[in-house]
Amino acid sequence: MTPHESELRSVLTRDAESIDATGDFAEAAMTLERQRRRRRRTLAGTAVATATALAVGIPLALSERGPGGAIPAGTSSPTPTSSSPTASPEPTPSVGQATASREAYAVGNVLHIGDRVVRLPRGTIVEQFAVLEGGGVVVASHVGENPWVSAILDATGRQLTKLPDGVDDWRVSRDGTKVFYADNGRTFVVDARGKALNSLETDKSGVALIGDRLYFGGPSGEGETGLVWNHVTGVTQAAPGHIAAVSDDERLAALYWMPPSDDPTSGCWAVVDLKKAGTPKLHGDHCGTASKPNRFQPLTFSPDGTQLLGSNNIDGGHWFASSLVTVTDGSVIFGHDGTDESKIVSGWGMRWSDDGATVLFSRNTSSPLSPVTGNDLVRCTVALSCTEVAPNKSMTNRLFPHYILPR
Repeated sequence: MTPHESELRSVLTRDAESIDATGDFAEAAMTLERQRRRRRRTLAGTAVATATALAVGIPLALSERGPGGAIPAGTSSPTPTSSSPTASPEPTPSVGQATASREAYAVGNVLHIGDRVVRLPRGTIVEQFAVLEGGGVVVASHVGENPWVSAILDATGRQLTKLPDGVDDWRVSRDGTKVFYADNGRTFVVDARGKALNSLETDKSGVALIGDRLYFGGPSGEGETGLVWNHVTGVTQAAPGHIAAVSDDERLAALYWMPPSDDPTSGCWAVVDLKKAGTPKLHGDHCGTASKPNRFQPLTFSPDGTQLLGSNNIDGGHWFASSLVTVTDGSVIFGHDGTDESKIVSGWGMRWSDDGATVLFSRNTSSPLSPVTGNDLVRCTVALSCTEVAPNKSMTNRLFPHYILPR
């Protein structure tokens, strides 16, 4: 346990006293915080996420789930067989009045991808997923209290490749053609069917794979040097430390780090220009003050690179509060400045639309925000004009959201 995690345990243990749930929030929070520091997206566009486990503090094993004896996606042999889980594609029913032509989300064992519905075996619970080029998916799922299993499935839900046991911090390349993950001190890149492409020995955490270049950022407090690796040529080069997100055109990177502080929940963020010599910062460091600490944690750039979507560092135990800032000067569009709670969307996942005009949220509909009573799926403009995509569902007697968004 690092010193930061020890402090985080104390903070979350104190905060968890106001949450109506049982279990060790701190241990789960630290596990998710380690993953979260490696994720910084989202949500995806990179989604974030994400699936998304953006929230700090949710004890996943305490989720109220129905029993089921089916094998979760990905637990059979690494090569496709006739016994691999097979989905039943069928048209997606109308679920709302959203104007976006495509939505992707999971509910229980069902994946909704555009106009397709992919059903995994009964009893399977999808915790994270991402959509691949050609219609396939990467899914982290489980049955009951069994461990998570991550696997690459084809467009029908049939397993192609099982990722190594214990691997749940995987990501998909920006174009959806590759998957990368860390295991035993190495980062591996595979194609959309699970074929190995290359691997690199490193203790740094992969953040974004754009084209052939994989960007790494060391976790908070673990040094100042990042890394860029071309997985085709094998060439590596130094990069700024603490990379949390990279813009689609690879010009900008958002950094996030935890400075020495008496407040373990207050971090710093900045935006750097990767194309200029010395990778200068656009507008300095944003670290807050003792009286107003910074809670903003950048997760993903908008598709055009002009805005930066993120969440609070400490999120109330089991949901996040979203924030949006401008890249040019760091000004707040909505969220983390704390001046207007109506300008916050809280929940469990968020993802940019392809055109960057809206953000899809798995939203906490509770008022007040805690205890949590409801979860819906909405698409919102940056002015927070929101349209329902999927209806509100009761969160009574459960801690985990109904709607899971792709990473």
